[in-house]
Amino acid sequence: MKNRLESLRAQRALIAQHLSWIDNEIACCGETPPKPENPIIPIQQEPLIEQEKTEEAPDVTLTEFETEFEVRQQSIHNEVRNGIFLYTGIAAALLALLVVYVTFFYGE
Repeated sequence: MKNRLESLRAQRALIAQHLSWIDNEIACCGETPPKPENPIIPIQQEPLIEQEKTEEAPDVTLTEFETEFEVRQQSIHNEVRNGIFLYTGIAAALLALLVVYVTFFYGE
């Protein structure tokens, strides 16, 4: 989380540097840079993590969460396996029908 915060701050500094460069280029062309409608609000110096700690978290245990949103890996595995068997069976049946068709209508 700390790396993300540092990355966001670095991106913000880069954007501010780019905006100042654009203002200088506009000034070199002889125009005054337009005032932004929504001025940039400075970021808070306090990390957001500390603010989140002060708020009360809901009293939910991990086991309650797991039971509510649990993904049953075994059932997914069985569904995939059954689907593969189904499609393989359908493909084999179509192939057998094709062989029977070719044998009866084009056979000697």
